Amino acid sequence: MGKKILIIDDNERFLETTRDILKDYDYKVVTLCDPSQAEQYLKKERPDLLILDILMPGRSGFRIIEDFNEKNVYQDIPKLFLTVIDNSIDKMVADAYGVKAYIAKPFNPYELISKIRKCLGEDEEGDTL
Repeated sequence: MGKKILIIDDNERFLETTRDILKDYDYKVVTLCDPSQAEQYLKKERPDLLILDILMPGRSGFRIIEDFNEKNVYQDIPKLFLTVIDNSIDKMVADAYGVKAYIAKPFNPYELISKIRKCLGEDEEGDTL
């Protein structure tokens, strides 16, 4: 199995759909529906990529990244926002927070795979560069 991706989103149906897409490309996918579990999971497991929604109850994707940055933890894990928010201000803030890619929902699965490969340093075939 390929690289491990952690997806955090409060929409379980979306998580299932996205997991199914990524499994077709040989990624090992772990999902969390509760954003408050992110740090607990990351203390035990190290994904190769973290995909987050921005709008989640209790703890936004921005807040998760901000907490990681303040604590100087998980900086080595590339991050990708996959969210319904599609505006230039949030994209600029995400970039300033160190988020490697930003995709608006609804998304094109091929764009998602392309951005994931870029975040993971893979070529178009999924091989590490």
